[in-house]
Amino acid sequence: MGKAGTVDLSGPVPLITTPGVMIIPHGSLEIHVSDAATRRLIDDVTEGCPDSDGLAGGSIAVASLPMGQPATEGRGLPRQVVCVCKVVRIRRRGGTLSVLLGGACRARILSILAPDDELPYRRCLVDGLPEDAEGTMGPAIRALCDLLGNSRLSRVGATRLALRMLRDQDVPRAAAVDIAGLMLVRADEARYRLLESPSAGDRAQVVWSELYEMDRLIHRADQQHPEAWPKGMSWN
Repeated sequence: MGKAGTVDLSGPVPLITTPGVMIIPHGSLEIHVSDAATRRLIDDVTEGCPDSDGLAGGSIAVASLPMGQPATEGRGLPRQVVCVCKVVRIRRRGGTLSVLLGGACRARILSILAPDDELPYRRCLVDGLPEDAEGTMGPAIRALCDLLGNSRLSRVGATRLALRMLRDQDVPRAAAVDIAGLMLVRADEARYRLLESPSAGDRAQVVWSELYEMDRLIHRADQQHPEAWPKGMSWN
């Protein structure tokens, strides 16, 4: 336990679960809360903060359930590595809270504290996963940029945005890899690898592998020459 960046992990952290990996550090996630237990969790985390942008609220550990498991709070065994988030914004609309979370750091669950008479939501003790030095990721990012820049993948809009971000020297390399991963990686197991790895170079390799498969699929589709098919016959 202890601190990861500016996030204090020295005590129990409120825990919520999502179906699959929906956020990693440097990403954002908006959740809509109506059940009493999670409303209490949000109220406790944001106690003393105004309902506005730029909250300095407490931390929430967002854990993922493997796809197919129910996401009902208090049920299901979450994966071990979580994204610890800060509350960025909270807005109240009738009986529903709209909460924007910002991914702050990676952490590993040490133990889970069940709801009790005082607190109706789960909490967890976690240990922060420190980010590996950025100097180790150069070759992986160069390989990823080379793949993103090829003629096939450049036709996919999200890849062009990701490439610009990865090449932008004003964007920290680790943040660029995380955001590119959230934009481009859809398979849940691959997204969990993005979350659990403290090495930005390893995460760049995960993104590269997923995009390599996409590139192969586009190449096979191109070989069918759908532009030459009769009108209405192409499924590409």
